Amino acid sequence: MKSFFLKLWDRMSDPGLKLPLTAAVLLLTLVLAGLVLAQGFSAPPPGTPAEMVLVTEALPPREEPAEPEDWEHTAELILPEPTPETGPEPEEPQSGWTTREGEEYYLLADGSCAVGLHKIGGKLCYFDQNGVKARSLGIDVSYYDNGIDWELVKEAGVDFAIIRVGGRGWTSGALYDDCRTQEYLRRARTAGVKIGVYFYSTAVNPREAVEEARAALKAVGGVPLDFPVFIDMEFSGEYPKGRADRLSPSERAEIAMAFCETVRNAGYEPGVYAGQNYLKGSIDYYAISRYTIWLASYTVKDQLPRFDKRYDLWQFTDRGRVPGVGGAVDMNVIF
Repeated sequence: MKSFFLKLWDRMSDPGLKLPLTAAVLLLTLVLAGLVLAQGFSAPPPGTPAEMVLVTEALPPREEPAEPEDWEHTAELILPEPTPETGPEPEEPQSGWTTREGEEYYLLADGSCAVGLHKIGGKLCYFDQNGVKARSLGIDVSYYDNGIDWELVKEAGVDFAIIRVGGRGWTSGALYDDCRTQEYLRRARTAGVKIGVYFYSTAVNPREAVEEARAALKAVGGVPLDFPVFIDMEFSGEYPKGRADRLSPSERAEIAMAFCETVRNAGYEPGVYAGQNYLKGSIDYYAISRYTIWLASYTVKDQLPRFDKRYDLWQFTDRGRVPGVGGAVDMNVIF
């Protein structure tokens, strides 16, 4: 390379060749510079002698990886399985007593509320159609309920008993006593069962009502009572042949008030017992509403009575079964 440039320089000293050679050298320089740039020659560091400059082979062009024809499916994207969003494990229904807004309920094994008459822990309990427990459970009895074991009755969960003390025949009008009155009053109280009494009335006027009240008080004999002395007012078993079957609502109200005021004057609490239909249309309810109202209504599926007026006791069946009582017995509740 050195001898080439020396020879070239000598030739350029020839005047005739100086201009063409100069142009050729410039052209050759430009060509060489272009080749260096095109083929990736690296410029020598500053100050490197010309003879130290080496011509290196051009690097082959960089090959980019071929793009797959269907790049979206060349690799399978594996995502983690989604975790289902679940709340806390549902609690198993718990049976047992519970209180809501001051009312007692009993939850069964399936989580529903007990309804109607149930025996829980050896005790009878009554619940309305909403599951609310009655505050007290009672029976009413007469000499027809023979051979009552009052201790068993109490152990079964019965809180009170309304005991018949007598009545008046619906055809003859004759008064009669209940032969079990004194026995029931004594034994029920000894067993811890609260007591009240009732008198079956067929009075046709206030005078006869006073007579019935005095007969009831005599049968009680001064025994303290926890519940009222009730007048039992209903249609006879031979309607309309009964002596009081055809009285007007106002006449019946006068009879009830005469009985109740006689009882009150003797120092006992008075009350009126009657069926739902009787209270709705066969007696002046508002005239007797000042007294304790004992309602008889045998509903289906343990529904509360459809009675839009106040009542204090509810006789819900005449076919109850209670340990200590030999046969079917009337049952009552207080809510």
